[in-house]
Amino acid sequence: MLPYKSARPGRLQGACSSVSMCRSKEEQSLKDCNIEADVIIDFSSADALPALLEGTVGKKVALIIATTGHTPEDKQLIEEKASLIPIFQAANMSVGRIKERLPDLGISVMKDIVKVTAQGVGMEIQSGVAARLFEVLAGLEIKIISVTTSETQISYIINQQDAPRAVKAIKEAFGI
Repeated sequence: MLPYKSARPGRLQGACSSVSMCRSKEEQSLKDCNIEADVIIDFSSADALPALLEGTVGKKVALIIATTGHTPEDKQLIEEKASLIPIFQAANMSVGRIKERLPDLGISVMKDIVKVTAQGVGMEIQSGVAARLFEVLAGLEIKIISVTTSETQISYIINQQDAPRAVKAIKEAFGI
C-alpha cells in the first residue's frame, strides 16, 4: 500500500465527519457526496467495498479500511485500487478470527486473572514506588504475571484469588 501525505494537514476530523454526512438517503454513494476530504475511514461492511472504492478512486481520496470479512476477490480489488489511491487496510482483529489463529500464533488464554493498578500523580516525583509494590507482593508470595508502567501508574496482572490480599497489603504499605 502507498503512504499518504496530506497537502492540507489537519483535515482528518472533517474527513471523519464527511463519512457520516455523506451516507444519507439522498446521497447513496460516496461519489455523490460534495464534502471535500483528504481521507475516508470506513467502518461500514464488506458489502460496501465496491461503491467505496469507486467513490474514493473517483475523488482521488485516500482510504482507510477498518472493515473485515473481505473475500479473496475483495482483497484483489483493494490491491488493484491501491495503485491509484493510498489505501491502508486494518488487520482482522475480531475475537473469532483471533481465537481460530491462537494455535498458529502460540498464544494462550489465561482465566481468573486481574489487573491491580497503583495510580497517582505523585508517582512521577517519588522514587521507589515500584520497588515497594514488588516487595509487598513478594512478601505475600503473590505471583506477578505481567507488569505495565507509565509516569503515573503501575499495573500488575495477578491471579484473581490473590487480589483481595494484594490490594489490602498495598493500601497498608502506602497508608491508603
